[in-house]
Amino acid sequence: MTDGCRIASRLPAVSCATVTNGTPDGPSPDQSASITVTNALTEVSRVAALLDAFAAAHGVPQGALNDVQVAVDEAVSNIVRHAFPGGGAHLIRVDLSLVPGRLTIRLEDDGVPFDPTAAVVAPSAGGLDERPVGGLGLLFMRTLLDDMVYRREE
Repeated sequence: MTDGCRIASRLPAVSCATVTNGTPDGPSPDQSASITVTNALTEVSRVAALLDAFAAAHGVPQGALNDVQVAVDEAVSNIVRHAFPGGGAHLIRVDLSLVPGRLTIRLEDDGVPFDPTAAVVAPSAGGLDERPVGGLGLLFMRTLLDDMVYRREE
């Protein structure tokens, strides 16, 4: 079983296209990159490094990269922290693809199911020092990204 969460961010001043691998509108091999990491928080930096290098190679604007970087960091961190309650070593695959105007990040893991698009996000109440630690990751992701899709495959 795998969970797949596609995170998409439109780039400014460019038209959008849906990424579907294997079609004429899909990315060429040099416009995609992948990394497989283990379920350890130290691996989040490897994902960030790949995203930075990919964005630099393809001219992704810094503002868009910053937003995507925060969202991907939150998503991968949440997978590591919550998807494997039984512990053990697991793999998380991260796929990046770019078509004109659209950067798509696909995350895949074999952890417990969690649909970030259906989860209830608690409204912001009070200041940061009044809020419990945690719980803002989904809010950040929904605010910073143009699109988030969840799919579970058996």
